[in-house]
Amino acid sequence: MAPTSEVISEKEEMRKWSRSRWAQGKRIGLVPTMGFLHAGHLSLVAQARAHSDVVVVSIFINPVQFEPTEDLSTYPSDFDGDLHKLTATSANSRRSPAASTSFFIRLTCTIMVAGTRAG
Repeated sequence: MAPTSEVISEKEEMRKWSRSRWAQGKRIGLVPTMGFLHAGHLSLVAQARAHSDVVVVSIFINPVQFEPTEDLSTYPSDFDGDLHKLTATSANSRRSPAASTSFFIRLTCTIMVAGTRAG
Protein backbone atom coordinates (compact mmCIF):
# COMPACT_ATOMS: atom_id res chain seq x y z
CA MET A 1 0.00 0.00 0.00
CA ALA A 2 1.37 3.43 -0.96
CA PRO A 3 1.87 5.86 1.90
CA THR A 4 -0.61 8.68 2.26
CA SER A 5 0.70 12.13 1.44
CA GLU A 6 -0.29 15.71 2.01
CA VAL A 7 0.91 19.23 1.33
CA ILE A 8 1.68 21.24 4.44
CA SER A 9 2.35 24.95 4.09
CA GLU A 10 2.06 26.30 7.63
CA LYS A 11 4.84 26.01 10.18
CA GLU A 12 2.51 25.10 13.06
CA GLU A 13 0.80 22.42 10.98
CA MET A 14 4.21 20.91 10.13
CA ARG A 15 5.23 21.03 13.78
CA LYS A 16 2.03 19.20 14.78
CA TRP A 17 2.53 16.62 12.01
CA SER A 18 6.14 15.89 12.96
CA ARG A 19 5.48 15.79 16.71
CA SER A 20 2.69 13.30 16.11
CA ARG A 21 5.06 11.04 14.17
CA TRP A 22 7.79 11.36 16.81
CA ALA A 23 5.27 10.45 19.51
CA GLN A 24 4.57 7.29 17.52
CA GLY A 25 8.28 6.50 17.56
CA LYS A 26 8.68 7.21 13.84
CA ARG A 27 11.95 8.32 12.27
CA ILE A 28 11.39 11.28 9.94
CA GLY A 29 13.55 11.71 6.85
CA LEU A 30 13.80 15.20 5.35
CA VAL A 31 14.75 16.00 1.77
CA PRO A 32 15.13 19.79 1.55
CA THR A 33 14.84 21.18 -1.99
CA MET A 34 14.29 24.42 -3.87
CA GLY A 35 11.80 22.67 -6.11
CA PHE A 36 11.99 21.99 -9.85
CA LEU A 37 12.63 18.36 -8.93
CA HIS A 38 14.69 15.99 -11.04
CA ALA A 39 15.94 12.40 -10.80
CA GLY A 40 18.61 13.39 -8.27
CA HIS A 41 16.01 14.75 -5.87
CA LEU A 42 13.86 11.66 -6.32
CA SER A 43 16.83 9.40 -5.55
CA LEU A 44 17.29 11.33 -2.29
CA VAL A 45 13.64 10.66 -1.48
CA ALA A 46 14.26 6.94 -2.06
CA GLN A 47 17.31 7.03 0.21
CA ALA A 48 15.36 8.87 2.90
CA ARG A 49 12.64 6.23 2.67
CA ALA A 50 15.26 3.47 3.08
CA HIS A 51 16.47 5.03 6.35
CA SER A 52 13.25 6.53 7.75
CA ASP A 53 9.72 5.59 8.62
CA VAL A 54 8.20 8.68 7.02
CA VAL A 55 9.64 11.15 4.52
CA VAL A 56 9.12 14.89 4.21
CA VAL A 57 10.14 16.76 1.07
CA SER A 58 10.44 20.51 1.50
CA ILE A 59 9.99 22.72 -1.53
CA PHE A 60 11.13 26.21 -0.69
CA ILE A 61 12.90 28.82 -2.77
CA ASN A 62 14.62 30.89 -0.13
CA PRO A 63 14.73 34.53 -1.24
CA VAL A 64 17.67 35.34 1.04
CA GLN A 65 19.85 32.97 -1.00
CA PHE A 66 19.71 35.36 -3.94
CA GLU A 67 21.99 38.37 -4.32
CA PRO A 68 20.42 41.70 -5.27
CA THR A 69 21.75 41.25 -8.82
CA GLU A 70 20.13 37.81 -9.16
CA ASP A 71 16.52 37.57 -10.23
CA LEU A 72 14.49 35.38 -7.91
CA SER A 73 11.54 35.62 -10.27
CA THR A 74 13.43 33.73 -13.01
CA TYR A 75 14.38 30.78 -10.80
CA PRO A 76 12.69 27.72 -12.35
CA SER A 77 9.57 26.57 -10.54
CA ASP A 78 6.98 23.90 -11.30
CA PHE A 79 5.16 23.18 -8.06
CA ASP A 80 2.39 21.15 -9.70
CA GLY A 81 4.97 19.15 -11.65
CA ASP A 82 6.95 18.58 -8.46
CA LEU A 83 3.86 17.28 -6.69
CA HIS A 84 3.13 14.98 -9.62
CA LYS A 85 6.68 13.56 -9.46
CA LEU A 86 6.43 13.10 -5.69
CA THR A 87 3.10 11.29 -6.02
CA ALA A 88 5.02 8.40 -7.57
CA THR A 89 7.51 8.33 -4.68
CA SER A 90 7.22 7.30 -1.08
CA ALA A 91 7.15 10.82 0.35
CA ASN A 92 4.52 11.13 3.07
CA SER A 93 4.44 14.89 3.29
CA ARG A 94 5.54 17.89 1.27
CA ARG A 95 6.48 21.03 3.12
CA SER A 96 6.06 24.13 1.02
CA PRO A 97 6.33 27.12 3.33
CA ALA A 98 5.62 30.68 2.34
CA ALA A 99 8.67 32.91 2.73
CA SER A 100 6.78 35.19 5.12
CA THR A 101 6.03 32.33 7.55
CA SER A 102 9.44 30.73 7.49
CA PHE A 103 12.34 31.36 9.73
CA PHE A 104 15.98 31.29 8.77
CA ILE A 105 18.80 29.76 10.75
CA ARG A 106 22.35 30.80 10.03
CA LEU A 107 24.85 28.09 10.79
CA THR A 108 28.58 28.51 11.05
CA CYS A 109 30.82 25.49 10.96
CA THR A 110 34.43 24.60 10.56
CA ILE A 111 35.40 21.61 8.47
CA MET A 112 38.72 19.97 9.27
CA VAL A 113 39.99 17.40 6.83
CA ALA A 114 42.47 14.92 8.29
CA GLY A 115 45.43 13.80 6.23
CA THR A 116 45.96 16.92 4.15
CA ARG A 117 49.23 18.78 4.02
CA ALA A 118 50.45 22.06 2.58
CA GLY A 119 52.45 22.09 -0.60
